[in-house]
This record gives sequence, C-alpha cells and structure tokens, in this order.
Amino acid sequence: MRVGTHALSAASSATLWDRLRQHRGHTGGRDPGSGNHRASVFRRHVGAALIHRDGQPPGLLASWLDRHGPHPGWAHQETALEMAVSRHIGAMPVLWLTVPDPATRADVEQNSIALTSRLADGQDQPSPGWLGHHAIPGQIRQSGLWNVEHVTQSCRPGFLATLHQLIQLHQ
Repeated sequence: MRVGTHALSAASSATLWDRLRQHRGHTGGRDPGSGNHRASVFRRHVGAALIHRDGQPPGLLASWLDRHGPHPGWAHQETALEMAVSRHIGAMPVLWLTVPDPATRADVEQNSIALTSRLADGQDQPSPGWLGHHAIPGQIRQSGLWNVEHVTQSCRPGFLATLHQLIQLHQ
C-alpha cells in the first residue's frame, strides 16, 4: 500500500489524477507502458525493489537512482524497467478521498500513514510475496508501506473521527 496526496498548498495547480498518472506511467503516446521514475519517488522505490529482487547488476541500480538521468549504457535497461514498474503499479487498486483543504489533506496523509505503518500504530504484516520486502529504504521494508515519511509517527488522537467525517461527506 502507498498513501499519498497532492497539492499541499493553496497555490498548487496539481491534480490528483495528474499525480496518479505520474505514478502509473504512460498508457498511450509514443512510449505506452513506460514512465518517469525521476518524477515519482514511488516509481523509483518500486523499480529499485525490482532490481534488488531480480538480482540485476549494481550499475542498473546506480543509474536508476541517479535523479539526473541514466548512466551511459543503461538507458535501454531503464526503459524495460519503467515498463515493469508501470505494470506493477498499474495492477494496484486505488482508493481516494476528496479532501478540498490542503492543510486537512496533509493531516489525512500523515495520519493515514501513521495508522497503517507497522512502525507506528499498524499491526498488519505485509504478504510474504510483497515486493516491498526487497525495497532499498528500510522504512519501506519495516513499515509495510511504500512510504518513508511519517512511518514512525503515532496517529493523532481523534484522527479516526476526522476520517469518518470526511468519508460521510462523500457518500
């Protein structure tokens, strides 16, 4: 599971659907099935976990994690990996909640992560086949989430009541 949001300031023009497209990758255009892991930390984490799980060369991991572009000779392998990342993320179901206020949106994100993280309040174990067991950041492996921020925090008292109210507004 990954918990995320978008547009945490009132001035932001980002939309949820644009952010989800960045994570999922391209479904059409000139590179269908590809994506840009340098614009999505989620894609970067999933790709690195695939490299680690599949025993790919360390040079591919170094190239993948370089935010400036592929290292010489690794562009073709990165393209194939982008497609694998798109397939993996594209198979994940999406659940969203409309939260119009950016401050409340940030609160919901932070506390949802805290609520579901094994490092904070959550207790559920990820399935044995979960790709995140091969993630590079320890926070992902230990929390059971594709997140690194807020995974050690405790959920704010009263958060479930806030979440319940938000859900009730959109039923």
